Order: sequence, then structure tokens, then C-alpha cells
Amino acid sequence: MRSLTALPWLIASLAAFVLRASAGTAADAGPAANRSTPMEVVAKTIDRSALFANLKTPDQDDSKPVLLVLHRGIGCVRCVSTLSVIGRRSGKFRDLGVQLLAVSPSLPAPETLPQLKRDLGIDFPLLVDPELAVFQQFGCVKPDAQVLHGLILIDAQGNIRWSQVSEHAETDLEVILQRCRESIDPGRGNP
Repeated sequence: MRSLTALPWLIASLAAFVLRASAGTAADAGPAANRSTPMEVVAKTIDRSALFANLKTPDQDDSKPVLLVLHRGIGCVRCVSTLSVIGRRSGKFRDLGVQLLAVSPSLPAPETLPQLKRDLGIDFPLLVDPELAVFQQFGCVKPDAQVLHGLILIDAQGNIRWSQVSEHAETDLEVILQRCRESIDPGRGNP
């Protein structure tokens, strides 16, 4: 995980991602004001290299899909539950060839992050987007500035294969895995 002292490069990277992303975002699916049930939206493509230019980790593979977990932060019980469910079973995503990346508007104090990651079983990057650029790109900000939860599956070519935006975070691991399976290989929906 990158140090929080490197926050400016992260903000610049996320801003570049938003500026280079193509049209057809989650916002095109209709008003975000009334999202009490999950919405599934599909954007066309994004520039993966812009998103991941400065976010590379030693084990990141550009040929694999990435599941972005957009969450409100550790102050949200549902978000913590989603992160824990995904974190404790991250091997199931690796088995599918899916890399994980979590983004929130804020992170707890840097000295608490290692313990938080251990407690939740998280072995993937936790990143911060204080300007909500990525959240806005995927329609995860309501008009009143409330942040919504989002799961965004991006394939190696930058195609958005599946996304779900909702006021309520998805906590059912089997649903998330199934949607990833179906989106990556439609003929492989059931293991």
C-alpha cells in the first residue's frame, strides 16, 4: 500500500482518470436522487492506464480485470461489512483472475491502517478520493453530495463489464462473485 504522504500523486492520477474516461457513465442511467435499490449501469470504456498509472502494486497485472469497491469509509457499517466480506475471501476473486481496489472519500489515520487491514482481512490497496472524482465518474454521488456505494468491474481493455450503484452496500459475497463470473465469462456464470 502506498503511503498517505503520496496523496498528491493519487489525486492527480484519479483526476487524470476522470478527465480521460469516455462518456456513458453511471450518471447516464438516470437521476441518482432515488437510488434505494441497486442500479446496474454499464459505461463504455475507461482509460485503464490513466487510472492505474501511479497506483501500480508489485503484484498488479494489467491483463486482469479489476473490481473497484467504492465505499463511504470505515464510518459506514455496511462499507466495513463489504470490505470485510471481500477482504476475507479475496482469494476467490484471485481465482477468477480479478484484482481488487477499494476507494473511499477518506481514510483513517495512517497509523491505524495496518491494524484495520488485518482486522478486516484486507490484502488489497485502500485508496482515498477526497474530491470524489472517481465516485462522480461512476454516478456514486447524489445531487445532495451524499456518496453512494459502488462495485465497478473493469476488464483489461478498460471496458466496464458490470457495475452496481446503491445507497446500500452489497454484502453478499456470492452475489458479487456470481456477477464477476458472469461478466468476465458469460458462459461460466455457475461454477
